[in-house]
Amino acid sequence: MTGYALKTPKVVDGQTVVEIPCRELELDEVIELKDLDTDNIGTLKAFLARVTGAPEAVIGRLSMSDFQGLFEAISGPLAAPRGGMPSASAAKSPTSTPQTSSASAE
Repeated sequence: MTGYALKTPKVVDGQTVVEIPCRELELDEVIELKDLDTDNIGTLKAFLARVTGAPEAVIGRLSMSDFQGLFEAISGPLAAPRGGMPSASAAKSPTSTPQTSSASAE
């Protein structure tokens, strides 16, 4: 098991949190993630708390950059599938950004 090191450590209930454990998602969790309403940040908060084992109070105190970083640490392997394996939709990721092309003038 690895961990996500917080960019901004938090004190919750008198305990300083500097890292949140991250493990590989199980297949049922990947399926659940694909079906989650990722526009509902409360749903994502509950999902992250459950899969990391961190209390929801800790997840709720994260900065947005740490929240997004933790989500990417958990779901990152799904973004680059190998061997044609199914993956959660990148379009549903709360941290995905639209691709833009830039043209340079010469």
